[in-house]
Formats: sequence, C-alpha cells, structure tokens
Amino acid sequence: MKLKLILLIIVILALANQSYALGIAPSHIDVIFEPSLEKTIQLKVINNAYKDFDAVVYAEGALTEYIIIDEPMIKLTKDQDSKIISYKIKLPQSLEKQGLHEASIVVREIPKDTKGGTTVTANLAVVSKLKVMVPYKGKYAEIKLFVTNFKQNQESNFAVEVINLGTEDILEAKAVIDIYGPLNNKLATTTSNKFQIKSKNKEILIAKWTPEIGPGNYHAVATLIYDELNTKDEKSFTIGTLQLEIVSISVTDFRLGGIAKFDILVENNWNMEIPNVYAETTVKDNKGKIYTQFKTASADIPAFGSQELNAYWDTA
Repeated sequence: MKLKLILLIIVILALANQSYALGIAPSHIDVIFEPSLEKTIQLKVINNAYKDFDAVVYAEGALTEYIIIDEPMIKLTKDQDSKIISYKIKLPQSLEKQGLHEASIVVREIPKDTKGGTTVTANLAVVSKLKVMVPYKGKYAEIKLFVTNFKQNQESNFAVEVINLGTEDILEAKAVIDIYGPLNNKLATTTSNKFQIKSKNKEILIAKWTPEIGPGNYHAVATLIYDELNTKDEKSFTIGTLQLEIVSISVTDFRLGGIAKFDILVENNWNMEIPNVYAETTVKDNKGKIYTQFKTASADIPAFGSQELNAYWDTA
C-alpha cells in the first residue's frame, strides 16, 4: 500500500508539470453585447515544450451556437513556439438574460497512437474564456479597486476602475475610499475626482492619499457613488515594511568564569503583534574569531510595542 501511494504521488506531480507544456493567450476575452454583433477573435496557442503535436479546437458553454471555429484541427511542430488561431462570434439580435454570458474555447491535445502494451496518456487541454456582457437596463456600474504598497508620509494613489454596464449614461461618479486598521476601526477617508461615464464605457478614478499612520497591514473599502446609486469593492494593502528594531543591548555583571546575562530590547514598528521573536547572539573577538553562538527564548511582541529578550552565556 505504501509503494502504491508513492507511485500515485509521482504520477500526479508529473502530470501537473505537463500542464505547462501547452498554453493559450489571452486567458479571456471581454465583449459588450450589441445586437447582431459579428467579430473575429485571435488567440495564441503556445508550445512551451517545443514538441510535435496535433490538437482539436472547439467551443463549449452557453454561447456555443454563436461561435464558429476557423480551424477545428491544428498541428504544431517542435520548431514552432506558438500558432495563431481564430474564431468568429455571430451574436443574435438579443439575449434575454441581462449580465454575463460565458463560453470556453478549448484547445485539446490529441494523444498519439501507441502500439502494444498498456499505456497511460495525459490528455492536455487549455482554455480561453469568452465573456459577453449584456448591459443592464438603466444605470449599472461595476468597479475594481487597485491598491499599492504605500510609504509612510509619502503621497500615492488608490485607483478605481469603473465600467458602466448599464444602458444609460452615468452623469456623475466619484469613489470614496475608507481605510481600516486591523481591528476594523476606520482611520482615514479619501475621495477621488468626479467623472461622467457613458454607457458601455470605462473610466479610472484616482484618489490621492498620504499615510500619516504607522507601518502595517490595512484594509481599503472603495464605494462608488453614482447618480444616487452605489457599489463597493475592497482590498488589503500595506504601509511600509515589517521591521523589528534592536533598541539596546546590555550585559549585567559580566566576568569570565561566570554566567553573563544579555538583555536585548526589541521594538516592533508594525501595527500587528509579531509572534515567536527570538534573537541569535554571536560573540567574537576583535579579530572576528567566533567564541560562541546562542539564542534567546521566544517572545510575542505587541503592535507598536517592545519586549526584552534575555540570553545567558556560561563563560566557565
């Protein structure tokens, strides 16, 4: 049983590595629905393994009947790193359901014929998604919040991507960004510029902010307010970098032949507790020769707090 388990793990890992032998780009295509829209879309099939193979190309999903694959069978050689394929979409006059409709364009490798014996083959496939958005009646927006790694007391930006997926124009839109600490306490608010956004169009709203709070992990909630409607997105972000600072090192009653106690005061400049902190201590002479190495016991250091770590050296 143990041997079988090991073999199974090896096979799974081998197949997982093979999945990168075949690629496709882009991974998805976004289309805003228009009545009777016809469009040709190109994809790149990537031969990462530089091998000879044949593949079938087909569509599956809710939009399959509106998709025509130009070349249902493709062949790549070991000398080709990629191949361009294409498909056409011919959308109907209307789609009843508002919102997102999806289909998958699948490129699936055809296993080579084998003669004699028992062979296990991995049937590799890659998928590119086709996403068709049917606009909502009236006013409807979706947003995506983008954050950066802020630096303390330096101005930077939040960016809010707004897509108007309604049939009507948005007359005025602005983004309000609320910043929360680890205890979900609101610490700051910043507001973006205002925009008009036409139906089926996209805009980026920018909210500038200078962090005047300590380094650490924080959470931003973006609320888009548009023509008496609103929608939200949220992301976590950091200010600065996690740092522990050694404030002081002191040695009590040091003399050779006895036990020396080292008191190491460490300060946590982060806004969350850092658990299991310890110090490794090395004692050298003035020529750099190492006499001994030892470490302290572990301790938890609270947010923006300090903790003394103690180490002992037996010099006997």
